[in-house]
Amino acid sequence: MASVAVFIFAQCLASGYACLRGGAPERLIAVLLLLAMSWAAALPHDASTSYHGVYWALVRVDLVLFVCLTGVALLADRYWPMGIAALQLLALMAHGVKGYDHGVLAIAYWLVVGKTAYFMLAVMIIGTVRHRDRQRLGLPEYAWSFRRHADEAANRFRDTKA
Repeated sequence: MASVAVFIFAQCLASGYACLRGGAPERLIAVLLLLAMSWAAALPHDASTSYHGVYWALVRVDLVLFVCLTGVALLADRYWPMGIAALQLLALMAHGVKGYDHGVLAIAYWLVVGKTAYFMLAVMIIGTVRHRDRQRLGLPEYAWSFRRHADEAANRFRDTKA
């Protein structure tokens, strides 16, 4: 259970950093990851049998998280949320592979489903650092793409009036 404690610590650090230093997409994804971690931690877990078949309770968590992350990726004016959604899709696909082929080793299933989250944390931290760098350099940045498109349309309209 030490690996669970390490992940919870890493998740809390990464999400805390994203909430304190990130923009709206960073904060939203940090909260989504924390909620998914809490939901998954509340699931009944028997290490001897949990990953020998499809872990349906975790499939639900991963599916809901994937839908939410995809929604953020479609609306955010950043590229990195697409990477996190893709990594979550990889974890979700592992459930499908295990359902299709029960011969997949439990350790392989566990590694893909459980350890993909570390890469997701790394991507979130990198995205937050890049957001901070753009802010520090005074570069224009929008949290959501619809806001950028609205401002660009307003600028085009203003330019045609002038």
